[in-house]
Amino acid sequence: NSFIANHNALTGSWDFTAQTNLIVLHLHSNSISSVNVSGLTNLQYLYLTANTLSGSYDFSSNTALRDLQVHYNSITSINASNLTFLQTLYVHS
Repeated sequence: NSFIANHNALTGSWDFTAQTNLIVLHLHSNSISSVNVSGLTNLQYLYLTANTLSGSYDFSSNTALRDLQVHYNSITSINASNLTFLQTLYVHS
């Protein structure tokens, strides 16, 4: 299952924890201030580039992640432990 909403002027906080079958989540180029993807063990592709995210994010429960892109945000720390399938990680600001 996929949720793709790039360039849609989305704002605020988004909680996807109930979407347990989510595999692809694309939310880049919006104005999202926070996102919760905790426990999404099927999630493989997460694109949160160019939003207004800040603070710390823990992706360690997203154990199927292959591609994690959170660059062009103001994130101060990321926990990417346990991500044994991770192939791509973009975190620069």
